[in-house]
Amino acid sequence: MSSSPVSTRSFPFGLSAVLALFAACSFQMESGREDEALASGARTREAPRVRVAPIVRREMVQVLETTNVLESVAEIELLPRMSGRVVEVLAEEGDHVPMEAVLARIDNRDAELEVRDAEVALVEAEIRAETAALAVLESRAIQDNMKLAAEQAQRDYERNQRLFEGRENASALSAQALETSRLDLEKARHDVVASELAWKKSRVQERDAANAVSRAEVALERAKLTHEYTEIRAPFAGVIASRSTRVGDTVGSEPMFVLTDTENLRAVLHRPQRELGLFAKGIGSNGDGGAHTLTVTARAEALPGLVFRGRIERTSPTVDANSGSFRVTARLDIRSEDGSGPRLLPGMLVRLEIVTDRHAGALVVPKRSIRREADQSFVMVVDGEVARRVDVEEGFSDDDFVEIVPLEEGALEEGQRIVTVGARDLADGAAVSVDDESPPDAEDSPPAVEPDADESESAPEEE
Repeated sequence: MSSSPVSTRSFPFGLSAVLALFAACSFQMESGREDEALASGARTREAPRVRVAPIVRREMVQVLETTNVLESVAEIELLPRMSGRVVEVLAEEGDHVPMEAVLARIDNRDAELEVRDAEVALVEAEIRAETAALAVLESRAIQDNMKLAAEQAQRDYERNQRLFEGRENASALSAQALETSRLDLEKARHDVVASELAWKKSRVQERDAANAVSRAEVALERAKLTHEYTEIRAPFAGVIASRSTRVGDTVGSEPMFVLTDTENLRAVLHRPQRELGLFAKGIGSNGDGGAHTLTVTARAEALPGLVFRGRIERTSPTVDANSGSFRVTARLDIRSEDGSGPRLLPGMLVRLEIVTDRHAGALVVPKRSIRREADQSFVMVVDGEVARRVDVEEGFSDDDFVEIVPLEEGALEEGQRIVTVGARDLADGAAVSVDDESPPDAEDSPPAVEPDADESESAPEEE
């Protein structure tokens, strides 16, 4: 009887113990589920990691690239001016020759005889000219004598006439004597006229003799010129590009040498007419460029590593109706920028880069930072830890960088950070984690894109 009350009071204590044991089991089950979930790799998503580069300001240029074969400003084929047999060759291919240098000689014996014959003819003409001059002097003296004789006859006739008409004394002149003096006067006057005609004739003969001397001088000059044609001379200083004659050859109308000026080289381009505006910016009407002078850079395949400078010398004022192109002439320096190494030569194939326009102080970013959506280009700007989309227009570009102009004025500034790697799937306003900052002139390849956090298979952290 005494044991029942004891059993009744112990029941509530047993129920509390059971409830506590059940709660402990439930907590262990929940903790096991969390550990299992962490072990399966599920965790909170992290912000994507990106690489950035700053926007910089610098000059960007518009470059036109083309290839061309260099040619000499002056290159000619030397042909003989007369036919004959070659007796001497004085120049070989590759020789540098000064202006008026004798390159070859043709048999000149006939030409020398012609010169001597012309010299003799000139001497004969000069002798005839001297004889004609003496005849003029002689006819002049005769004319003077005839005038004196006519004056004396005039005085004699006048005296006889006074004597005949006066009859003052018995010895007065007879009529026959008066008539004789009159005839003498007429003859003297006739002689004066004849001597004057003779003097004029001698003057004409003197001029004819002088003209004969001139003709003889011209013949002598022609003979000397023909003699000079037996020597093939260089019309300007240059290099013998080729020689096609030998001693003993009979030459006529075929070229004997090719002479080229290797100091002055040019590239002649034929550009489509749509580029007229580009070249008009840098070339004035007188061919002098101003602030936008077109500059030329050349690289030759035969001379790797060397850079040569040049300029646009002139452009054609007309467009070819058949091809629709216009002619552009560029002059090039034959030595590289540093003056070392071999020089350019006529006939070399070169790649030309022509700067047709310049933008100073342009906003510039790496090319890999540009993204495109349909026809619209944009960049992702990092403000703090958030990526923001800015629509832009692309300007001038080179191998690594591109000029950008924001559609909204003032939307971009120098120094702002632009996403270069990791922007492919970024949305406007997305949070980002900046991995590092690439320098604006970095040329290293972009790093591999790391996997997202939800794809990681890292082990769960222990608590």
